[in-house]
Amino acid sequence: MAEVGRAALILALGVAVYGIGASLYGGRTGRADIVASGRRAAYAVALLSVVAFAILEAAFLRSDLSFAVVAGHSSTTTPTFYQATAVWSSQEGSLLLWLTLLSLWSALVLFLTRRQLRDVAPYATAVLLGLGAFFAGLLIFLESPFTVLANPPVEGAGLNPLLRSPSMMTHPPMLYSGYTLFTI
Repeated sequence: MAEVGRAALILALGVAVYGIGASLYGGRTGRADIVASGRRAAYAVALLSVVAFAILEAAFLRSDLSFAVVAGHSSTTTPTFYQATAVWSSQEGSLLLWLTLLSLWSALVLFLTRRQLRDVAPYATAVLLGLGAFFAGLLIFLESPFTVLANPPVEGAGLNPLLRSPSMMTHPPMLYSGYTLFTI
């Protein structure tokens, strides 16, 4: 499954780069069909980032210690509630959460405003996709959540005790939603 998650991130980066180009070209030439293609690229990036996030979340929930990030931030004895929140306890998971929320909020705003602000929308789409491409690039080249261990440990390191709080379920997603909505 790690390969599927990594492939989703690579596709998200490629689609985001395409969407940037399509949005800018469509905006400059006034081609509504190309602008719509750039907007659809934002929808695709949202879908691909959700797929990647779901794969990582599933790895945490089933204690798949072959994932380096799971082995470093969870264990088989970690309660399920905290396994669900452990996904964003690491830098890799936090960046993936950020990409996922950014792409979902971007897709929602672009969908709701698809018939408005037609002169500005292509450029806003390009900026939002540029930010998505940045985070996807970080996740692919620097902080991959889908690194697989050749020899997985029998037991993981566990969640940092400071992060064992029920507020971990709501605090990071709400905080990152605020960051990403501020971007939009």
